[in-house]
Amino acid sequence: MEEQHGVSSRDGSRRGAGGPAKRRVGTLLAATALAFGSVLLGAGAAQAEPPAGSPCLAITGATVCFETSGDDFHVADTDADGASARANWWVNYERDTPHCTNSNGANTWHECRYDMREGYQVCWRPEVYDGSEGRLIRYGSHRCVEI
Repeated sequence: MEEQHGVSSRDGSRRGAGGPAKRRVGTLLAATALAFGSVLLGAGAAQAEPPAGSPCLAITGATVCFETSGDDFHVADTDADGASARANWWVNYERDTPHCTNSNGANTWHECRYDMREGYQVCWRPEVYDGSEGRLIRYGSHRCVEI
C-alpha cells in the first residue's frame, strides 16, 4: 500500500513525492530558472562592454575599444543599418590579425579575446562593413597603444 506523500509504493520501491505531475512542474521550473540565469549571466550585450577607462574610437555605426589588461577588443554596433561593426587591427610583429566583427545587431556589444605579445603595439580602427555584399562602408582614424 502506498504511504502518504508517495515515498514508497505497495511493492516497496521508492517513488518521488507528488507523482509525475509534480515532477513535470519541477522540471519546468528548473528549466525556466536555467534559461533566466543564462540571460542574466550569459553572453549578453552588457557583459561584452569594455571596462571603464578603455581607449575607444567611434564612427557612425561602430565603436571599438581595446582592453589593455586582457588584449581584448570590444565592438559596439551603434546603428540599425543592417551592417556590422568591426575592429580592423594590426600589431608591429608577425601574426594573423583577423577582424573582430559584431554581427549581433544594433545596440549590442561583442568581445573578441586575443593573446598578444607584451612590449609591442596594437593599432586599430572602427569600421562598418556589409557582410552580405562583402563591402566596407566606412572607417575611422586609427589609434595605437602599447600591449
